[in-house]
Amino acid sequence: MVSFVVPAYNAARTIGSCLESILRQNLDGGTTETIVVDNASTDSTPEIVRGYPVRLLTEGVPTAAAARNRGIETARGDWIALVDADCLLPVDWTAQALRVLQEEKAACAVGGPGRIPQGGLVARCLNGLHYGLGPRTSRRRVRSLATMNVLFRGEVLRQHRFDPALYMGEDPDLNLRLLQRGYSLIFDPACQVDHFHPTTFRGVLRKWFRYGLHYALPYGRRGRLFSDPGFLPRLLYLPALLLLAALTPPVPWCGFAAAGLVLAVPLVYGVLGCRAVRGTDLLVFPWLHAAKQWAQMAGMVAGVCVPALRARRPVSNAAAQGGVGR
Repeated sequence: MVSFVVPAYNAARTIGSCLESILRQNLDGGTTETIVVDNASTDSTPEIVRGYPVRLLTEGVPTAAAARNRGIETARGDWIALVDADCLLPVDWTAQALRVLQEEKAACAVGGPGRIPQGGLVARCLNGLHYGLGPRTSRRRVRSLATMNVLFRGEVLRQHRFDPALYMGEDPDLNLRLLQRGYSLIFDPACQVDHFHPTTFRGVLRKWFRYGLHYALPYGRRGRLFSDPGFLPRLLYLPALLLLAALTPPVPWCGFAAAGLVLAVPLVYGVLGCRAVRGTDLLVFPWLHAAKQWAQMAGMVAGVCVPALRARRPVSNAAAQGGVGR
């Protein structure tokens, strides 16, 4: 049996479509169960869920980690699929994920990329690289999987749960613990899903700033902060830029160094964009991805300098991503 666990917080805009995609899964006679864990929603999420042949649970601790743990506790399947309420699964997603884990005996989980289904310029540019959709798309072992769409061996999740105290970053926290215990994680582009995402510049920047706020926490708690080669450069980027800008009047060459730091990011993405997008999208692609990185780096600095910012509950995925592109 495959147990689907869907945490939901104010997900009224997307939960119906998500459940329909789960219920349509083609397993060639295999059995499934679907568990939705309502995480203190204030919209019509529970009422919508009651209209489907699924189990509805509630969890009062206001984190997705706690909601997932609640679903895992009651899941009966040998396999547990974690699916976010703003994701849509293709009909063969489960069959493909099961096939991977049956082939990869040492792996405890498999996940895949998310394609933004709303359309538009921002979506096309993000789809070029977002969540692994890009030039490097082969099946491979990775250090972390996003829990928006991942299939686990059930016995692993029953032994290793999410940390319910984390508002965000609970997935890399769990993944790091699993890696430290010798498990491997598989990313397979064939396990792609549709994932609703902000489709305005403002919405993208807000989302990636929140990612940055929580970026360092799971790595720092597990003693792996500096094992990520991109952590220190991204953390120090904005402070270095501000220092160079402040030193520019007395030391003019610092202005050139600051300009180089600013232009290096879109230049890198411009090179990547030549392989990912075409036409006029190439004019927007490097600046959108550069702005996304600048927002994440600003969030990283804010999260390290003002830890209290991490205590705020993020807006619901459905509210931020459910086709409104805030």
